[in-house]
Amino acid sequence: MAGSSEVIRDNSSIRRKSVQMNKELIMDTAARLFAESSYESVSLDDIADKIGATKGLIYHYFPSKGVLLGELLLWNHDLFLQGVNPAWETPDAKAVDVLRKVIKAHIGFCFEYNYMGIMVYRTVNFVPPDMRKKIKRVREAYARKFRLLVEDVQEAGQLVEGDSDCVAASIISLCNYLPYRYRGGGSKRRKETYELIVRLFFL
Repeated sequence: MAGSSEVIRDNSSIRRKSVQMNKELIMDTAARLFAESSYESVSLDDIADKIGATKGLIYHYFPSKGVLLGELLLWNHDLFLQGVNPAWETPDAKAVDVLRKVIKAHIGFCFEYNYMGIMVYRTVNFVPPDMRKKIKRVREAYARKFRLLVEDVQEAGQLVEGDSDCVAASIISLCNYLPYRYRGGGSKRRKETYELIVRLFFL
């Protein structure tokens, strides 16, 4: 009986992983298509054709294109947090060093997932209102955390003076925009982008 229970648990785990992989494949494919074209011009049939599946499979996970988009934007934010969170978790590090690492991680994510950034800019206005509120909440939570870090570095006299909200928003905006502007530039462009932000904001 114990052996049977283990098999059941293993099969359940495999099914969950399969479901997650299917959802992520659909969302990643949708992100690339939305970035290449536009949200309005891409249909669920297009997404299904791209992954070699039926539209029924898409509907199995996402009841509409709007829901797919909303979950895609939340997934994009989760991927972003996975990329930058290790930079926050530096034991006994000075605030300025944490901020530098966070900026590097942010830039690195935006270069690696450049198509995601393009997709966000092209689709954010099409998200259903109920999901838009959830997306706004998670983004604002990260922005608050980033602003508090900026304030710590300002208080240490190692960052430009000024309204912390404005300084934080400016850094985040450049971290998002410059990888789009210099996409395809490889590690050299990543370094140049980071160094530009350091010159603009750090003392």
